[in-house]
Amino acid sequence: MDIIQSLYSNLIDEDKADVLKELLHACVDEICGHPGPSYHKFMNRMNWSKEAYEDIYKLIIMLLRNPACLYLVEEKMPPEYHDLPESIQKDILNCLKVRQEQLTHALLMEHSKQKLLTLVDFDWRLKLVMGTSKMASLREPLLQLDFIVEEKGTRRIIDVEMNKDELDTGSGGDGGNGSGIGGSGSGGGGGGGGGGGGGGGGGGDGEWLWGDRW
Repeated sequence: MDIIQSLYSNLIDEDKADVLKELLHACVDEICGHPGPSYHKFMNRMNWSKEAYEDIYKLIIMLLRNPACLYLVEEKMPPEYHDLPESIQKDILNCLKVRQEQLTHALLMEHSKQKLLTLVDFDWRLKLVMGTSKMASLREPLLQLDFIVEEKGTRRIIDVEMNKDELDTGSGGDGGNGSGIGGSGSGGGGGGGGGGGGGGGGGGDGEWLWGDRW
Protein backbone atom coordinates (compact mmCIF):
# COMPACT_ATOMS: atom_id res chain seq x y z
CA MET A 1 0.00 0.00 0.00
CA ASP A 2 2.89 2.39 0.69
CA ILE A 3 4.03 1.95 -2.92
CA ILE A 4 0.58 2.85 -4.22
CA GLN A 5 0.31 5.90 -1.95
CA SER A 6 3.74 7.10 -3.08
CA LEU A 7 2.80 6.64 -6.72
CA TYR A 8 -0.54 8.39 -6.36
CA SER A 9 0.66 11.27 -4.19
CA ASN A 10 3.27 12.24 -6.79
CA LEU A 11 0.91 12.08 -9.74
CA ILE A 12 -2.04 14.12 -8.48
CA ASP A 13 -0.78 17.33 -10.04
CA GLU A 14 -1.86 17.75 -13.65
CA ASP A 15 1.59 18.98 -14.65
CA LYS A 16 2.96 15.56 -13.66
CA ALA A 17 0.30 13.49 -15.41
CA ASP A 18 2.54 12.81 -18.40
CA VAL A 19 5.35 11.41 -16.27
CA LEU A 20 3.51 8.17 -15.50
CA LYS A 21 2.65 7.72 -19.18
CA GLU A 22 6.30 8.18 -20.11
CA LEU A 23 7.39 5.73 -17.41
CA LEU A 24 4.84 3.15 -18.57
CA HIS A 25 5.98 3.28 -22.18
CA ALA A 26 9.64 3.20 -21.13
CA CYS A 27 8.92 0.00 -19.18
CA VAL A 28 7.24 -1.51 -22.25
CA ASP A 29 10.32 -0.58 -24.29
CA GLU A 30 12.50 -2.47 -21.81
CA ILE A 31 10.31 -5.58 -21.97
CA CYS A 32 10.53 -5.42 -25.76
CA GLY A 33 14.33 -5.39 -25.65
CA HIS A 34 14.96 -1.64 -25.95
CA PRO A 35 16.57 0.74 -23.43
CA GLY A 36 14.26 1.18 -20.45
CA PRO A 37 13.70 3.84 -17.79
CA SER A 38 16.21 4.96 -15.19
CA TYR A 39 15.96 6.75 -11.87
CA HIS A 40 18.21 9.58 -13.06
CA LYS A 41 15.79 10.34 -15.88
CA PHE A 42 12.85 10.84 -13.51
CA MET A 43 14.48 11.99 -10.24
CA ASN A 44 14.21 15.70 -11.07
CA ARG A 45 10.62 15.44 -12.28
CA MET A 46 9.11 13.50 -9.39
CA ASN A 47 9.57 13.60 -5.64
CA TRP A 48 10.64 9.97 -5.49
CA SER A 49 13.52 8.57 -3.54
CA LYS A 50 15.53 5.95 -5.36
CA GLU A 51 13.93 3.26 -3.21
CA ALA A 52 10.43 4.52 -4.01
CA TYR A 53 11.27 4.66 -7.71
CA GLU A 54 12.53 1.07 -7.66
CA ASP A 55 9.34 -0.11 -5.94
CA ILE A 56 7.13 1.70 -8.46
CA TYR A 57 9.23 0.45 -11.37
CA LYS A 58 8.93 -3.16 -10.16
CA LEU A 59 5.17 -2.78 -9.72
CA ILE A 60 4.71 -1.46 -13.26
CA ILE A 61 6.97 -4.11 -14.80
CA MET A 62 5.10 -6.84 -12.91
CA LEU A 63 1.76 -5.58 -14.23
CA LEU A 64 2.94 -5.18 -17.82
CA ARG A 65 4.49 -8.65 -17.84
CA ASN A 66 1.32 -10.29 -16.53
CA PRO A 67 -0.40 -12.03 -19.49
CA ALA A 68 -3.80 -11.39 -17.89
CA CYS A 69 -3.36 -7.66 -18.52
CA LEU A 70 -3.12 -8.25 -22.26
CA TYR A 71 -6.81 -9.18 -22.39
CA LEU A 72 -7.58 -5.49 -21.75
CA VAL A 73 -10.59 -6.53 -19.67
CA GLU A 74 -11.09 -5.10 -16.20
CA GLU A 75 -12.38 -8.39 -14.80
CA LYS A 76 -9.20 -10.23 -15.82
CA MET A 77 -6.77 -7.69 -14.37
CA PRO A 78 -4.65 -8.85 -11.40
CA PRO A 79 -5.42 -7.62 -7.85
CA GLU A 80 -2.46 -5.20 -7.90
CA TYR A 81 -4.13 -3.34 -10.76
CA HIS A 82 -7.42 -2.95 -8.92
CA ASP A 83 -5.60 -1.66 -5.83
CA LEU A 84 -4.44 1.38 -7.80
CA PRO A 85 -6.41 4.64 -8.05
CA GLU A 86 -8.79 4.82 -10.99
CA SER A 87 -6.82 7.51 -12.81
CA ILE A 88 -3.66 5.38 -12.74
CA GLN A 89 -5.62 2.31 -13.83
CA LYS A 90 -6.80 4.31 -16.83
CA ASP A 91 -3.25 5.31 -17.80
CA ILE A 92 -2.05 1.70 -17.52
CA LEU A 93 -4.96 0.43 -19.60
CA ASN A 94 -4.39 3.08 -22.28
CA CYS A 95 -0.71 2.11 -22.46
CA LEU A 96 -1.65 -1.56 -22.79
CA LYS A 97 -4.07 -0.79 -25.62
CA VAL A 98 -1.40 1.10 -27.57
CA ARG A 99 1.41 -1.41 -26.97
CA GLN A 100 -0.59 -4.66 -26.75
CA GLU A 101 0.78 -6.17 -29.96
CA GLN A 102 4.41 -5.40 -29.09
CA LEU A 103 4.04 -6.70 -25.54
CA THR A 104 2.35 -9.88 -26.71
CA HIS A 105 5.10 -10.56 -29.24
CA ALA A 106 7.87 -9.87 -26.71
CA LEU A 107 6.36 -12.11 -24.03
CA LEU A 108 5.70 -14.93 -26.51
CA MET A 109 9.27 -14.75 -27.80
CA GLU A 110 10.64 -14.76 -24.27
CA HIS A 111 8.54 -17.80 -23.39
CA SER A 112 9.49 -19.68 -26.56
CA LYS A 113 13.21 -19.04 -26.01
CA GLN A 114 12.93 -20.57 -22.55
CA LYS A 115 10.98 -23.63 -23.67
CA LEU A 116 11.57 -24.20 -27.39
CA LEU A 117 14.25 -24.10 -30.07
CA THR A 118 13.70 -20.70 -31.69
CA LEU A 119 14.80 -19.52 -35.14
CA VAL A 120 16.63 -16.21 -34.71
CA ASP A 121 17.95 -15.65 -38.25
CA PHE A 122 19.22 -17.53 -41.27
CA ASP A 123 21.73 -17.18 -44.10
CA TRP A 124 21.63 -18.85 -47.48
CA ARG A 125 24.18 -19.55 -50.19
CA LEU A 126 23.95 -21.12 -53.63
CA LYS A 127 26.87 -23.06 -55.09
CA LEU A 128 27.63 -25.25 -58.06
CA VAL A 129 29.27 -28.61 -57.37
CA MET A 130 31.30 -30.09 -60.24
CA GLY A 131 31.03 -33.77 -61.03
CA THR A 132 33.85 -36.21 -61.83
CA SER A 133 36.62 -35.37 -64.31
CA LYS A 134 34.66 -37.00 -67.14
CA MET A 135 31.60 -34.94 -66.28
CA ALA A 136 33.38 -31.74 -65.25
CA SER A 137 31.17 -29.65 -67.47
CA LEU A 138 28.10 -30.68 -65.46
CA ARG A 139 27.50 -28.71 -62.30
CA GLU A 140 24.74 -29.42 -59.83
CA PRO A 141 23.31 -26.39 -58.01
CA LEU A 142 23.13 -26.82 -54.24
CA LEU A 143 21.45 -24.53 -51.74
CA GLN A 144 23.05 -24.25 -48.30
CA LEU A 145 21.00 -22.85 -45.44
CA ASP A 146 22.46 -21.81 -42.08
CA PHE A 147 19.69 -21.64 -39.50
CA ILE A 148 20.72 -19.57 -36.46
CA VAL A 149 18.70 -20.94 -33.56
CA GLU A 150 18.53 -20.15 -29.86
CA GLU A 151 17.61 -22.48 -27.01
CA LYS A 152 17.72 -21.48 -23.34
CA GLY A 153 19.98 -18.51 -24.09
CA THR A 154 22.49 -20.46 -26.21
CA ARG A 155 22.83 -19.89 -29.96
CA ARG A 156 24.08 -22.35 -32.54
CA ILE A 157 23.95 -22.90 -36.29
CA ILE A 158 22.15 -25.77 -38.00
CA ASP A 159 23.42 -26.35 -41.55
CA VAL A 160 21.13 -27.80 -44.20
CA GLU A 161 22.21 -28.52 -47.79
CA MET A 162 19.68 -29.33 -50.51
CA ASN A 163 19.78 -30.02 -54.23
CA LYS A 164 16.96 -29.22 -56.63
CA ASP A 165 15.12 -32.50 -56.08
CA GLU A 166 15.27 -32.10 -52.31
CA LEU A 167 14.03 -28.53 -52.59
CA ASP A 168 11.09 -29.73 -54.68
CA THR A 169 10.16 -32.33 -52.07
CA GLY A 170 10.96 -30.04 -49.13
CA SER A 171 13.45 -32.40 -47.47
CA GLY A 172 17.12 -31.57 -46.78
CA GLY A 173 20.06 -33.87 -47.38
CA ASP A 174 22.56 -32.98 -44.67
CA GLY A 175 20.50 -31.41 -41.88
CA GLY A 176 21.43 -30.92 -38.28
CA ASN A 177 25.15 -30.15 -38.51
CA GLY A 178 25.22 -27.58 -35.72
CA SER A 179 28.10 -25.40 -34.68
CA GLY A 180 28.46 -22.49 -32.27
CA ILE A 181 27.96 -18.95 -33.43
CA GLY A 182 31.15 -17.71 -34.98
CA GLY A 183 32.34 -21.21 -35.86
CA SER A 184 32.54 -22.45 -39.40
CA GLY A 185 29.57 -24.24 -40.92
CA SER A 186 29.78 -27.26 -43.13
CA GLY A 187 30.11 -25.07 -46.22
CA GLY A 188 33.23 -23.18 -45.13
CA GLY A 189 31.49 -19.81 -45.37
CA GLY A 190 30.61 -20.24 -41.69
CA GLY A 191 29.53 -18.27 -38.71
CA GLY A 192 26.38 -16.69 -40.13
CA GLY A 193 28.18 -14.38 -42.56
CA GLY A 194 26.02 -13.79 -45.67
CA GLY A 195 28.69 -13.07 -48.25
CA GLY A 196 29.92 -15.61 -50.71
CA GLY A 197 32.58 -17.70 -49.02
CA GLY A 198 35.12 -20.04 -50.48
CA GLY A 199 35.40 -23.77 -50.26
CA GLY A 200 33.21 -26.68 -51.18
CA GLY A 201 30.15 -27.84 -49.34
CA GLY A 202 29.66 -31.52 -49.81
CA GLY A 203 31.37 -33.65 -52.43
CA GLY A 204 33.60 -32.49 -55.26
CA ASP A 205 34.95 -29.01 -55.88
CA GLY A 206 32.43 -26.32 -55.11
CA GLU A 207 32.07 -22.87 -56.62
CA TRP A 208 30.08 -20.33 -54.64
CA LEU A 209 27.81 -18.14 -56.74
CA TRP A 210 26.37 -15.71 -54.24
CA GLY A 211 24.84 -15.46 -50.83
CA ASP A 212 22.63 -13.16 -48.85
CA ARG A 213 20.62 -12.80 -45.68
CA TRP A 214 16.87 -12.49 -45.76
